[in-house]
Amino acid sequence: MYNLYFHPLARFPGPLAHRATRLAFLRRYIKGTLSKDLLAFHDKYGPIVRIAPDELAFNHPDAWKDIYGHKAEEFPKFLTFYPGRGGPPNIVTTQHHFDHRKLRHQLAPQFSDRSMREQEPIFTQYMDLMIKRMHEKAEGPGPKPVFDMVSWYTWTAFDIIGDLAFGEPFGCLDRAGDDPWINAVFDAINKTPYLTTAAFLGVDKILMPLLKAVFSKGRAAHDARTKEKLEKRMKLEVERPDLMEGFLKQSDSLVCSILHIFASVRVDY
Repeated sequence: MYNLYFHPLARFPGPLAHRATRLAFLRRYIKGTLSKDLLAFHDKYGPIVRIAPDELAFNHPDAWKDIYGHKAEEFPKFLTFYPGRGGPPNIVTTQHHFDHRKLRHQLAPQFSDRSMREQEPIFTQYMDLMIKRMHEKAEGPGPKPVFDMVSWYTWTAFDIIGDLAFGEPFGCLDRAGDDPWINAVFDAINKTPYLTTAAFLGVDKILMPLLKAVFSKGRAAHDARTKEKLEKRMKLEVERPDLMEGFLKQSDSLVCSILHIFASVRVDY
């Protein structure tokens, strides 16, 4: 009753089950339908929807500026939804506004217009390779293949990411298949809703030993491979227009910060 009628957010519209309890939100979150359901909620209730007793969703251009725009005081990270789980600090999930601003400043030159133009040949190289591989398969013997474009775009994207971050692709386009490093990342993404649900319910610390036993298979191998790739890139003596080049010219402390950023893609549970 409190959540429906007396809570500070009680005046905002939304589905009854979502306004009453967090469980409705978590059910959709685990099912993987929450983002699509939110669009339907906004169509029905308007630009501001109460999607949980203590949470609002916004769908209006003014909200973007108010929430994400430059301001003196930034909103802190919502660590129930983005828990660190004992991993290294990283710019994606756990850094508060001051440290986030420092890391963002350090990252900015690698995403400048000049840097992006210098990286353009890397992008076009793998786009051309994707088209070449698809032509080879389409023109080969036997029945004409059916292409899963989601997979082909994913392979292309990760080969580009590998080249920009580690100095070499994952080889997905060459083999027309996934890489164990990529599979580990997607596996972690698929399991994250269960860990976040445990945090929302307040049982994450109690269940963490069990969750680690169930979900941490392959984490050590994944972390070791990430470290190996980073160290291999750091030993390259030729300059490359990738994300790491500018970092490696900075101080040792900055390099450590950047390694923590790239470590955030690990299986962090």
